[in-house]
Amino acid sequence: MRYHIIAVLILSLALGYLIFSATENEIDINSTRIDLSEEEFDYYMNNFDSMTFTQTGVQQYRVQAERMTHYPTPDIALLDNPDFVVYQQQEPPWYISSETARIDKDQTRNEQRVELIDNVVIHRVDNTGREINIYTEFLTVYPDSKTLHTDRDVLMLSQGSEVTSTGMKGNLMTNHIELLENVRAYYE
Repeated sequence: MRYHIIAVLILSLALGYLIFSATENEIDINSTRIDLSEEEFDYYMNNFDSMTFTQTGVQQYRVQAERMTHYPTPDIALLDNPDFVVYQQQEPPWYISSETARIDKDQTRNEQRVELIDNVVIHRVDNTGREINIYTEFLTVYPDSKTLHTDRDVLMLSQGSEVTSTGMKGNLMTNHIELLENVRAYYE
């Protein structure tokens, strides 16, 4: 009887380890699974905080996260609970948060790409005090050109209105957000 309990305990620990290791080092981005279990990170930082400036010294964007883990092959950084702030000249900033994120270089656009994953929230209050909140599960942001897009479902809430759509693209420099398909609006 005692050996049965020990065997069940060992099997439970092994199963728990397999489940943890299978999810710990994989990230599902836009239906493309990236397995990092074979890759070793080269560094990590807790309480990560990075500010990027233009060549003239103007704040461009800020990234903060509970933890940033960098993998040299492929050259990506994974962020836990990131907060992303996109600054604009003489306009209030855009705030974007999610549960996880991936930062890499988009080889096609030759530009840094930030992919925010799970419970993505975009928040902004404009100069008139009008608040807007946008919710989705996946969002790609190009911080240098200040553009973004998603092909996922989107919920946009703003003072008495609710708008849903499938897909969205936007330009944060011009404050222009375009909802792409199946757009439905509800006004109070």
